[in-house]
Amino acid sequence: MSIWNEMTVLSVESAFTVPSERGRLLEIEGRKSYGLSFCLDGGEIVYSMNGKEFVSDRTCAVLLPMDGHYTLRGTRTGEFPLINFECDLPPLSRDIVVRPLCNPESYFRRYEQIRTIMMTSRDRAKIMSVFYDILSDLAHEEEGSEDGTLAPATEYLASHLGDAELSVGALAGVVNLSEPYFRKLFKAAYGISPKQYLLELRIRRAKQLLAEKSLTVTAISEACGFASVYHFCRAFKSKTGQTPTEYAKTPSRG
Repeated sequence: MSIWNEMTVLSVESAFTVPSERGRLLEIEGRKSYGLSFCLDGGEIVYSMNGKEFVSDRTCAVLLPMDGHYTLRGTRTGEFPLINFECDLPPLSRDIVVRPLCNPESYFRRYEQIRTIMMTSRDRAKIMSVFYDILSDLAHEEEGSEDGTLAPATEYLASHLGDAELSVGALAGVVNLSEPYFRKLFKAAYGISPKQYLLELRIRRAKQLLAEKSLTVTAISEACGFASVYHFCRAFKSKTGQTPTEYAKTPSRG
């Protein structure tokens, strides 16, 4: 079952927008509640927990676990709506969860609904209703592709970004589907092709590594699974309007 369907929400504690600047560093020890975070604009935060990194930007929702111990690093300046809530979840579910979104704007609208209700009537029933609508849509996005059929493929994809030989056929094989049907299912669930999705993740990871300024462009190209530096630079400029070197030298991208 989807984690979004496993939740029994006990209360919605707060809803507010957190500004995060590039270079911001914060360590969280024992988070007091669960948090559901979005990104309104071109901002980006990288969370680190249990030896793994999780990227938060406009394309996804991020579930922050109660009692979680993690660090966050602002890699691009932006604003991040945050809903803090209490719920009953199995202890093994207490990890950061990132959920790609097909239609981020619909979540922003409902976040604003919750915030407005909290500032005016504080009608608990309405707040819970809107919040459950958000969770329902998150579950639908995860399970809408044949009851979560694609989840193992997206997880495999995210953990094999550095594999230059990664193919759509290999992803289809992970979930035991024919390649044509996998492409169709993937496009219906995420709004883009598997190849485009993979490229988006690789470019996002490259931006993060470029911002850290610890690797060469060649090393970043290899780490992100591009066949050559030439292909990396060409794809990066097509997506961002800048070469990797230009992007790395930009003092602020907020």
